[in-house]
Amino acid sequence: MGKKVLFLLLLITSFEFAVCQDSKTVWVDSVLREMNLQEKIGQLFMIPFTGEFDEEKISSFVSRVKESKAGGIYIKGGGPQFTAQLINRIQKVSKVPVLAAIDAEWGLGQSLDSAMIFSSPILLGALRMIR
Repeated sequence: MGKKVLFLLLLITSFEFAVCQDSKTVWVDSVLREMNLQEKIGQLFMIPFTGEFDEEKISSFVSRVKESKAGGIYIKGGGPQFTAQLINRIQKVSKVPVLAAIDAEWGLGQSLDSAMIFSSPILLGALRMIR
């Protein structure tokens, strides 16, 4: 008898969690349903950007991201303001929001000019050992 009650209780609560989806999950599911196989495969790739300021190369990069339906971009150079403008430009032409990544364990200055560089993580980790 007790096992049946426990089973029914678990069954009822599992249905409750299955029904309670937040709006973000619903949006993600709807976007995935609309994507074809090429778009889903494109989401697995990130295209690197080296920070070239030539408008022709920037336009070529933006169109390559759009055509390949890449899931993200990897920033390897440029300035903070330029990088923000580039990311916004790519987001406008992309059907699905694009993930922007940067190598910044030493701070943004590791990849972007005119940004602050912090000490390396190994140095910061060793600081607490010094007394």
